[in-house]
Amino acid sequence: MNDHNLLNIVTTGETRVKSARGVLHAIVLNKPAGAALTIFDSTSMTGTKIATIAASTAAGTLAYEGRFMNGLSILNGDAVRASAVLTSDTTNPSVDDTVTIGTGANERVYCFKSTMLAAYDVKIGANTDATLTNLAAAINGTATAAQAFAGTLVHPDVTSSAPAANAITVTANLYGTSGNAIAKAESSTHLDWDGAGAVFTAGAEGTAFDLTVSYN
Repeated sequence: MNDHNLLNIVTTGETRVKSARGVLHAIVLNKPAGAALTIFDSTSMTGTKIATIAASTAAGTLAYEGRFMNGLSILNGDAVRASAVLTSDTTNPSVDDTVTIGTGANERVYCFKSTMLAAYDVKIGANTDATLTNLAAAINGTATAAQAFAGTLVHPDVTSSAPAANAITVTANLYGTSGNAIAKAESSTHLDWDGAGAVFTAGAEGTAFDLTVSYN
């Protein structure tokens, strides 16, 4: 493995190994784990899957010698992302009701409006599913001009599902317990975050392989 870059990973969750194209030469399993390892041709955990290494695979070297085109990311172990569910009572929020997600510089306050005037204003739809669809698009940074005001950027810490059963599930982007610190709040009598706490829950570190990545 001369002239190869080597990176040792021992923690659960996701690691972005490289953000550009390159070559994955090998994965060296130094110590097995009770959970799987997944390798992606991507800068995130949602791209093309290169391989999944089964839980408790014996220590040793797995040779690949294959190119990745978009980046190289590894999800190590069975870490879980924190999440929170926002549920509607089937009545639309009122004008100027808000949903807040995040902490510090990453806090985003989404304000429901009939007429949108500023970034992070979200259009109140014809019904609650339409409104939650607009909110989810605002969180994900995919909103059209009819859903959220210009300048509404993707949330840096979370991703939202599409609405189902009058609710959206908002999930931390990072695996592990770090997501349990993401704050959540709402000011509407028609919306409710699950649980009594003010932060996301259920993020967990899990178990992980001790591995070394050989790449260029």
